[in-house]
Amino acid sequence: MDEDTVVSLGVVVAILVVSAGLVNNWVNRAEEDVLSFYVLNSKGNADPRFYPKNVTAGEAFLLYVGIQNDGEETLHLRVEVKVGNITTPPPNKAMPSSLLPLKSLDLTASPKSLTTSPLQLALNQTGLDRRVIFELYVYDAVSGSQRYTGLWNQLWINVEPPS
Repeated sequence: MDEDTVVSLGVVVAILVVSAGLVNNWVNRAEEDVLSFYVLNSKGNADPRFYPKNVTAGEAFLLYVGIQNDGEETLHLRVEVKVGNITTPPPNKAMPSSLLPLKSLDLTASPKSLTTSPLQLALNQTGLDRRVIFELYVYDAVSGSQRYTGLWNQLWINVEPPS
């Protein structure tokens, strides 16, 4: 191959690599921009008076999960609930918590809709300031698995021993 052919092939390969990265970034960014994720209290709203602050170990309590899908496609989602304590590092946009899930909730969010689903939880380990983490995952058809969206919420709950 002559020098011009090598340079031309190099330019084409570079354009393809950059384009693939931009498309991947655009797809992930678009998903992030169309989803909102809420943890709602036992009445299904965000009034702080009705979120649990103290619960008894082993006794179920009710929350709701709300997901706003402003996109054009139906999304298959999973909420994973993880429980740590005050020293547990929170997740971030790039990495979910390393804790094992206490509970998972699968749901489907239609395009241009708000999906709300009840979530019954019972925390078994007693302690002050239990960090209850809620992470949102989306089904990735390419990999056939759930992929962390970078969206998460948390509640701080004191778990008291049964009387």
